[in-house]
Amino acid sequence: MQQGRPNKRVYSITDAGRARLLQWSRENHAAASVKDDLLVTLYGLQHADISAVRRQVADRLEHHRRRLALYERIQQSGYREVAADDAAATGRLLGLELGLAYERSWIEWCSTALERLGPLSARTDRSIGT
Repeated sequence: MQQGRPNKRVYSITDAGRARLLQWSRENHAAASVKDDLLVTLYGLQHADISAVRRQVADRLEHHRRRLALYERIQQSGYREVAADDAAATGRLLGLELGLAYERSWIEWCSTALERLGPLSARTDRSIGT
């Protein structure tokens, strides 16, 4: 029983689920495509409110900093090293490392974008076509 919150549910995988996961792991899976409204805005940046775009990028920067901090806390809790023959721990560590790299990449990109958008910030609220 947990104190101060609902009891935690513990799940386990069935034999059928394990078999399906094994089968699924043997299939090729296409890389996820990026679908992000910000990319459309950036493509048409000359028609956008640059200050609003900077705020959106700054919001994303903070979001990714928070996520990175969470992943780093998880890493500090014992995900630094795993035994070479521990597939479960290796899988979790690889997923965590991907998450860390993803968040760091976004942080770097947002920082660069904010620098580049800075000189353009005075150009806001323009009508389309100007």
